[in-house]
This record gives sequence, structure tokens and C-alpha cells, in this order.
Amino acid sequence: MRILVLLLCFSLVACLNAQEVPEAPKPKTRRLFFYVGAGALAGAATYDWKTTSELIHRGGWEKNSSWAIGRRPSDAQIGAFGSAWTSAEVAGFRLTEQSRRWWIRWAGRAYVAWAVQEHIRLARRNTRL
Repeated sequence: MRILVLLLCFSLVACLNAQEVPEAPKPKTRRLFFYVGAGALAGAATYDWKTTSELIHRGGWEKNSSWAIGRRPSDAQIGAFGSAWTSAEVAGFRLTEQSRRWWIRWAGRAYVAWAVQEHIRLARRNTRL
């Protein structure tokens, strides 16, 4: 009888060890910050380009980036300059997210947040003019 009880105890211990749940992988927050920030930046910039193009077609002119593309750029010029500028911003944001220093990462995130709100503010201004 003692041998049967010991075998039962050993089998229960073996079953308990076999049912350990592996740890869940930790989320990659830097990657999440990058994808959300880059997506928000691209969306806000596209909204700004679209409203700038509509404003120019209504007779307005470009004021913010006229140093690069002139006061009355074509749709192709707006798209090319805007894409290049936003690509450079996203590339810089990617570099800051890869940094080991927390303050560099947060400086990049703060810049992206500022750029998103600035694009939205300028696009809303374009629609009001």
C-alpha cells in the first residue's frame, strides 16, 4: 500500500511539473511606437498635402515650403517634395527609436507628435481659406 501511495505522489508531482505555462513574450514597445508614430505622421502629412493642393486649385498659394517648390507648385511637385520630406522625418524617427538612450527616443517621439499636430493644424487652415 505504501508503494502505491508513493507512486501516486510521484505521478502527481510529475504532472504538476509538466503543466507549467511558458512565459508570454514581452511586447516590443519601441517597434509599436515607431509604427504608430510613422503611420500618424504619414497620414497627417498626406492630409496636409491634399488640402494644400485643393487650396492652390482654388487660387491660393503655398507659404510654408515655397522656398523649395515655389508659391504655386503642381500636384506632382507637392507630392514629390512632401514624400521626400516625410520620408526623411520617418528615417530620423527610426534612428532615434534605435537609440539606447531613453531621452533620445523620447525626443524623437516628441518631434513626431509635434509634426503630426502641425500638419493637422496647417491642413485645417488650408480648408478654412
